[in-house]
Amino acid sequence: MPRKLVNVSEISSILSVKPSTVYQWVHEGRIPHFKIGKLVRFDPAEIDRWVGKQKARTLASVDLP
Repeated sequence: MPRKLVNVSEISSILSVKPSTVYQWVHEGRIPHFKIGKLVRFDPAEIDRWVGKQKARTLASVDLP
């Protein structure tokens, strides 16, 4: 069964950020994405994993007493 890919508008809503922020992350290679011609699409499962890694990285960089 093919996976459902979502567009920039949908992923920006899911992440609660502006579409321009998502495009900037794509441009910088910070967020996992697919390019289909000129279209940018995202796999929600990959985004979930990516968000989890961002959280882990942030917590790991915090100095604990």
